[in-house]
Amino acid sequence: MNKEYQRWVLINKQGQLVGRLEHDAYDSRQSAKDWFQRTSSLSGQSIRIEDFYYVLKVEEYEFLKELDVLDIIDDKNIN
Repeated sequence: MNKEYQRWVLINKQGQLVGRLEHDAYDSRQSAKDWFQRTSSLSGQSIRIEDFYYVLKVEEYEFLKELDVLDIIDDKNIN
C-alpha cells in the first residue's frame, strides 16, 4: 500500500533549491515550515526561515522552474 503525501521543498530567495521534505506527517505548508525551522535550529543558527527561504509544494516549485522565474520570485505571501 503506497500512501500519497505532500512533498515540500525549501528554496532560498534567489530561487535555489536547498532542502526537501518527503514525509507523510507534514501535510501542510505550516507543518513543513516548522520542520525546516527546527532543522535549521539544530545547526546552532537562530534564523527565521521565512526571512531567507520559501517553502513550496514540489508541484509549485516545478511550475515556477518551468516558467524560469525562480530567480526573480519575491512574494511575501508564499510562506
